[in-house]
Amino acid sequence: MEQKSKKNPFKMIKRIILIILALYIISVIHKYCVFNKIHSETNKNISKDNYTMTIETKINDTTVKTTSYYRNGRGKSIASNGVFKWNNQKYFFIVDENSKTISDIDMSNINEAAGMATKTTFANFVPGYHYTLSKIIKTILSPKTFVGYSKVDGEKCYYLKYVEDGNKREYWISKKTYAPKKASMYISKGKIEYSFDISFLNTSVEDIEFIDITGYTFIDSKTGEKKKAEEIFKDE
Repeated sequence: MEQKSKKNPFKMIKRIILIILALYIISVIHKYCVFNKIHSETNKNISKDNYTMTIETKINDTTVKTTSYYRNGRGKSIASNGVFKWNNQKYFFIVDENSKTISDIDMSNINEAAGMATKTTFANFVPGYHYTLSKIIKTILSPKTFVGYSKVDGEKCYYLKYVEDGNKREYWISKKTYAPKKASMYISKGKIEYSFDISFLNTSVEDIEFIDITGYTFIDSKTGEKKKAEEIFKDE
């Protein structure tokens, strides 16, 4: 009676390793394709040079709503407290309609520049858009990075999850417009949640107009010096 040949355990292990490697390669290719497609479509959206964006930001139990308008080099971001930021790529101001004051903004100061409506502001919430090539590759190769599909308010979205600087980030990107729909970021102080409503080519000239400066006071952000706004802007 012939003796049955014994199975080689090393062949089995080799097959398992090859299967795992193949699945990993397929996953990396899929992640690359999704990131590349989202970034490509984001470039197209930026080239439209016109968008309206409403953001609801929730940090723990506090929610803040901001609406931004941008069109052909001019941007205006309006907060729910009556304060807005305005720019025309040459001048950058913060305006308080309640106190009737205007101050210039130092764009090199991250805190002051935050929330300014510029050509690429909405792209700040596109996963990996501002990354260097090496950082994108590192993110795609990471087993902690996940790319899948989900829905937000019935709209089909790409769902991307990865870790940046030790903090987990989640993004939902519309498959129709390739604009951000939702995002979550986990930081030491808790969780930040964003909800977006972004449309393109809907911002009118009226949406980005500056204000009637009559009765306003201009405050120099560096010196604190106060002057009538009409004196500052008389030649503009």
